[in-house]
Amino acid sequence: MTTPVADEALYEAIRASWTADAPTYDASPTHGLHSGREQFAWRKVFGQTFDRLDQSTPLRILDVGAGTGEMTVLLANMGYKVTGIDLTPAMLEIAREKVDRLGIPVTLLEGRAEQLP
Repeated sequence: MTTPVADEALYEAIRASWTADAPTYDASPTHGLHSGREQFAWRKVFGQTFDRLDQSTPLRILDVGAGTGEMTVLLANMGYKVTGIDLTPAMLEIAREKVDRLGIPVTLLEGRAEQLP
């Protein structure tokens, strides 16, 4: 399925906006994990949600709209096999720096939510 040209212009505008935000995205109070308490709360929510599922094989999680990878990294550190997808290469570059620095096995791909790679 191909994307109409009008939609392509919209995606470029969205990508440009997120590219501009990427360098300071994690510093925003509503993005990123800014305290151990916040990280603990997210771990608790994810653990309560995902640990109820069949754990005979490692749970695979798709993080669509992964951005700079904050939740992707958190989930991978919890032992889940995580793939992060994002529309914006600048966001993924920051996410890749995080996973490389931490040595976390995560797959990061550029793509659209409605047209997954």
